[in-house]
Amino acid sequence: MIEIYTQNNFIFEKEYLFDFVFRQQLGIDYCINFHNFNTYKLVSHDGKKIIFEDVFFSLLNQGSNYFSNSRNLPQLSFAEVDNFPHDIAVLYGKNDYSENDDEIYCGIDIFAGIFFFLTRWEEISLIPKDKFLRINEQELFSVKNNIHKRPVVDEYVELLKNFIQKKFSFNNFNSRVFKSYITHDIDYLFRYDNFIKFLKALGGDIVKRKSLTDFFTSLRDYYNYNFRKLPDVWDTFDYLMDLSEKKSIVSRFYFIAGKKGEFDVRFDIDDTKCIQILQKILARNHIVGIHPSYSSFNNENQLKLEISRLQQYVNKVEEGRQHYLRFSIPETWNIWEKSGLKIDSSLGFYSLTGFRCGTCMEYKVFDVIQRKMLNLTERPLIIMDTALKRESKNDKNSALNISFELLNIVKQFNGDFVLLWHNNNLRINEWKGWANVYEDILNKI
Repeated sequence: MIEIYTQNNFIFEKEYLFDFVFRQQLGIDYCINFHNFNTYKLVSHDGKKIIFEDVFFSLLNQGSNYFSNSRNLPQLSFAEVDNFPHDIAVLYGKNDYSENDDEIYCGIDIFAGIFFFLTRWEEISLIPKDKFLRINEQELFSVKNNIHKRPVVDEYVELLKNFIQKKFSFNNFNSRVFKSYITHDIDYLFRYDNFIKFLKALGGDIVKRKSLTDFFTSLRDYYNYNFRKLPDVWDTFDYLMDLSEKKSIVSRFYFIAGKKGEFDVRFDIDDTKCIQILQKILARNHIVGIHPSYSSFNNENQLKLEISRLQQYVNKVEEGRQHYLRFSIPETWNIWEKSGLKIDSSLGFYSLTGFRCGTCMEYKVFDVIQRKMLNLTERPLIIMDTALKRESKNDKNSALNISFELLNIVKQFNGDFVLLWHNNNLRINEWKGWANVYEDILNKI
């Protein structure tokens, strides 16, 4: 049992933080006590202490809307800590460390940094939006300071774990294992299921891609699908499941449960061929989840409607990811919880790869406006195919290097490696040869 002493303010926020750090991550029993000092003090059964500065919550007025004031955003520096293998990113606090037989003192406010990353409070009102009403990623603190490839939250937890082992002689922590989550957002089912789409494909080959080779390939593929009854080039479901099963991985397929005629819906969830695909996925013991449509991220009724549509064919719909990664903190989290969903995996970058939430661990989310922990779990997205292609400047070797580097980081922390690869981004046009990249990533897991 660890005794935690903290200032008597922002109690709900601190209870959330201590639950995440000590229960979810470290697996340590603890109790919370309150004192009047601007520190977090951890005390062992024999009176030894680990002290961190509290430079965030201690300076705020109780209940203040800190998330609406840019002055509360962190300032980045780096610190070296004795016997720790790498530098520590300091968001709040100072580079100050001392140790004696009975006490470790660290000037870094690791708890404020963890809270900053997990709750995503900087995204509520401080970040400009793009044309899709998504955050402008280039304005995010981690991106501007080039630490988005570091799971800073996990580094903080590792630092604390190191201190506890060293000063409290405690080693009975949670036993974590590396996990991989291979996901597929289903925006399209077929490329050649109607003649208009075929004509558009041919037009794209000539006007956009300026490729006669692609033009004749599209002619061949259309003929094969409509006359020889071969699989459509975007019908890669068996291929994806075959690869996953070779690695004993359960793939997750997130479907837009839309109806034709609705905005940005490319197939009908009630289409016979779609139902057959859903049944095949379930029969092979993979998971079907929801990929809520473009307008659903701030529309509870729309999300519930789409879940009900998918539940006609799937008994249990518990997880998924927002279309276009459109997300409003904390509104979308609340809509998901009210709709009965359990796991969201939307919080990744749309133009970059890395750790938008500062962690490679799934975690319970916290609504900073209502000041409460939700039952919803966030499973942060780390790599999306389109972002990987953009970041690597369409170079496949570079894409593999980026992917392997992130995968190794996740393995180092025994975290959760979440990959998104769309079923239609594998083999044709600008995605020729990228199936090999996908296969190489899976083989490295």
